Amino acid sequence: MRIVAAGGAIIGWAVLALQFYLIAMEGAEQGWSSAEVLARFFNFFTILTNILVASTLTQAALAPGRGILGRPPAQAAVASYIVVVWLIYFTLLRRIWAPAGLQWQANIMLHYVMPALYVGFWLAFVRKGRLRWAMAVAWLAYPLLYLAWALIRGAVSGFYPYPFINAAALGYERVALNALGIAGVFLVIGLVFVALDRLLARSGGADVAATGAGRRAPR
Repeated sequence: MRIVAAGGAIIGWAVLALQFYLIAMEGAEQGWSSAEVLARFFNFFTILTNILVASTLTQAALAPGRGILGRPPAQAAVASYIVVVWLIYFTLLRRIWAPAGLQWQANIMLHYVMPALYVGFWLAFVRKGRLRWAMAVAWLAYPLLYLAWALIRGAVSGFYPYPFINAAALGYERVALNALGIAGVFLVIGLVFVALDRLLARSGGADVAATGAGRRAPR
């Protein structure tokens, strides 16, 4: 498990470093300040969520079971977030953005490879039987905080990272409706992971493989 986690973490941090380099190069061409380059980098939900994935895998490799990111609920939450990253990109964004060269490679890694790698890690190694249905609602805090950050940043700078939250073009009412729909997607994906956790716990999945039959979440 630690070897797989370490390999995934190395890949994750490497592609994040590549994406930062690409944004920095764009910033140099556009005359952005260093602060603007950093703000742009941390303005994308895809990047922030891949940082969570790489951090969680690093935690699993170095100190499994310790810290917030070593706990099954947090690991499952991260899995639900990275699946939404893939889903939103695949359904809404891939048709309107066609990167080339290194950006295409980074794009594939961030939106396809890392989601598949992390979900595979979660299925194979994360302890099961520890989740409750209400956790799927609590997991909405992260995307909602991101939305607030993106809208505040957009209002100040005029830059919105995704077209469906572009308040300058759509207005806040339409953005609110879009956000409500996407929040529903997060909730459904979160509930799917809770259901998978319970199903795998009953069938003796990763919980038994990793730590033996542990305490299961109450119904």
